[in-house]
Amino acid sequence: MVSDHKPILISTSRSFTTLDTLPIDVLYHIIGFMPVLDIVRFRQTSLFFREVTGARAIWREAYRATSLPRDPGPFLHQSTATLKDSLIKSAKIARNWAPNEPIPTATRTFQDDRYYSNRRLFMGRWFMGIQEAQHINCTDLDSASGEVTPRVIYSCEGGPWIKYHAYLSTTSPKGHVLKFAVVHEAGPYENNHPRQQVIKIFRIDDDEGAVPALELMRSYSISWPYKVTVTCTIGPRLLVVAGDINDQPLYIDLETFQTYEVFLPPVKTEYSQTFIPSATQLLVIRNTYSLDSESENNNTIIYSTVFNVFAIPPSGTKIAQSTLQMSHQGHHPNIINYISLLYDPCIESGQHESCMLLHAIVNEDSEKHPFRGIVRISMSPDNSSIACDIQNISPMTTDDKAPSLCIQFADGCSGSSRGVQVRDTEDGIRLDMYALTLLDDFKVEYLVSSNVFLGGMYTGEWVVGVDGLRGRVLLSTEGTNLDVFTVLDFA
Repeated sequence: MVSDHKPILISTSRSFTTLDTLPIDVLYHIIGFMPVLDIVRFRQTSLFFREVTGARAIWREAYRATSLPRDPGPFLHQSTATLKDSLIKSAKIARNWAPNEPIPTATRTFQDDRYYSNRRLFMGRWFMGIQEAQHINCTDLDSASGEVTPRVIYSCEGGPWIKYHAYLSTTSPKGHVLKFAVVHEAGPYENNHPRQQVIKIFRIDDDEGAVPALELMRSYSISWPYKVTVTCTIGPRLLVVAGDINDQPLYIDLETFQTYEVFLPPVKTEYSQTFIPSATQLLVIRNTYSLDSESENNNTIIYSTVFNVFAIPPSGTKIAQSTLQMSHQGHHPNIINYISLLYDPCIESGQHESCMLLHAIVNEDSEKHPFRGIVRISMSPDNSSIACDIQNISPMTTDDKAPSLCIQFADGCSGSSRGVQVRDTEDGIRLDMYALTLLDDFKVEYLVSSNVFLGGMYTGEWVVGVDGLRGRVLLSTEGTNLDVFTVLDFA
């Protein structure tokens, strides 16, 4: 409860000065040094300070300067309440996540006797799953009624099979949150092979807080192999839907939904690709290997990572050609994979920037254990070269499950994030709760806590999804006739 105004006194050599008599810009300057939760406590001391700390300037600058994970901003359309509530929630999550002992503020379970494939957690709220290859079910984990009854949001009953689905969000150049669903359908079948395959792009509407509605934006016919592994990545301007290594990805403009062509320079044997669309450019990362012709037996394998950067046309530009032009390229002798975008200054500035930060698993060679690293990609403004610097933030031991990493980043914006890493130890499955914080010199601080014990079952049956920005982890335990799901909240 806010108390009556009681002056806070500052002693000087001649008299006493109260904080409420200071010039407002000086008071704003002092508040600017306070952590978010200290501002909250300060505003509770009096009606006067509640009014002062309610100013948009306070929360706009706190939002811009914070090292807490957050959505992009501040933008003009974001209200003061939105900025304030977002920061306060993130600060509360930080107390309960890492490096302190992770303590959920709420834990609840629910059961479901439906078998789902490709289970997803979207926006920390929606639990999605494919049922019988014909329906996509959605469960609202924040239902006002407390019910967790799944509802069908998409069906293709009697038609093709749903092979894959993904849900992605990004922030547009104007600061609006955009949400999309990607669905891969195959069929009808002939001799166990589909006669047709399509990728469908839907816009997600959940503004009313009900179960999301899917609005079909465009369908794309593809001729990928039947057992293709589909992956999706998204940026403010571009959505990339990729198949296997030899398949031509779809590069989809999120304003026009036209597709672009991207011609990658040939490299030696390639075994993985990662696509990182930022606000102004597309970064393509390819892992390659070749035999060392200078070795004695000519069988030593040399690994490397190749970087190619393509410029994305500015927002609102009428495109005369459909081919993205390559602007920079480079390579690094280390193996860099399991990559996510950590910092993209272009998202908030809207301008081309010369660097970005990636979170990745790095391996110097096949004989050494990999490590968790921060990869700084610097693009020369004078030529087409790329410099790559790597910061080793945490070694990975033999019981780390790199393919099982569940990582959630704050839209590649502020350089700070939270996530979990699944580890298979001698005692059973454990979760490492970690936080990454971008420092002033482009170094990243890594904080971790490892006290969450899950049990002895297979890793993949445990973690359904993680949303570090909203402080939620969704786990599952496979039962005899039903699945038991556990929701851990850290806000």
